[in-house]
Amino acid sequence: MGQGAGKYPTGSSLVQDMIDISEHAAPIKAGKSMVKADNSAEVHPYYIRAEYNFREIKNYIQVEVNGQYCITEPLSVADAHRLAEHIRKSDPAALFAGIAE
Repeated sequence: MGQGAGKYPTGSSLVQDMIDISEHAAPIKAGKSMVKADNSAEVHPYYIRAEYNFREIKNYIQVEVNGQYCITEPLSVADAHRLAEHIRKSDPAALFAGIAE
C-alpha cells in the first residue's frame, strides 16, 4: 500500500487500516492514554460480509446479496457489537463497517 499524493487518506490507506483492524493491530492511542468514545447515541446501518446464514438475523437486514454480504437496518453501536459477536462465532473473519447516512 503506497503513500497518497496529498494530505488526505487514500483508498489504499483506508483498506490497510481495515486490514490492520481485522488482524487485531494495536489500538489507536491519543498521546499516552486510550481514546474513549461515547457512541451511545450513534445509530446507522452496517455493511456485513461473512460466511454466515443471514436468514438467522433476517429481522436486522435491509438488503442481502447472494448470501455473501448484507446491509442492516439502522442499529445502535451496542446492538451492532452484539450482532458481530454472534456472527463471528460462525465466521471469525467477518467484516463489519458502519454506513454513515
